[in-house]
Amino acid sequence: MGFTVHASSVELIHPVRTFANLHSKKPGSSIDAIEVSLLLEPRGPTRAGTHMATFEKREKEKKKQQKRLEKQRKKEERKASSGSGDLDSMMAYVDENGMLTDTPPDPAKRVEIDASEIVLGVPRREEEAVDPMHTGRVDFFDTGKGFGFINEDGGRDRYFFHISGVLEEVREGEKVSYELERGPKGMNAVRVRKA
Repeated sequence: MGFTVHASSVELIHPVRTFANLHSKKPGSSIDAIEVSLLLEPRGPTRAGTHMATFEKREKEKKKQQKRLEKQRKKEERKASSGSGDLDSMMAYVDENGMLTDTPPDPAKRVEIDASEIVLGVPRREEEAVDPMHTGRVDFFDTGKGFGFINEDGGRDRYFFHISGVLEEVREGEKVSYELERGPKGMNAVRVRKA
């Protein structure tokens, strides 16, 4: 006993389910080989009315088509809103007040500028004649540690000094003259001597 299955009349929804029954050869038994039965479902609609695989394919195609139409619509909107797209519509001008405008400047108000007068960067400082020597009073001096502070005359500035920058022996309260030099923590008094 046998049957023939044509591939065109059957669609597999689930993986093929096979059941094999092995029967040993028994005397008097009519089954003496492997019996294999395939559980196949016929092609056609499922309970929902359409086949699930084709339903999902159709839904994907609908979504793709909607995306294509939306993309085309946005593209047409951009073209319509961009205007003519020529160079004159994209130009911006600067008026005499430095403001951006879409109208070109009046040629009658044009002013010639000498390019050599334009200064780029920070303008140079005019050198001032500065006396390198300053005067002040020793406010604090620790001879054991070798440092102290000087209060500048006529100002509120206070400068650090170290014993290595002292040319003559100084004490607290003495009037001194010194020069300033930039140190790691600010300006320091160096070449300190009695005034």
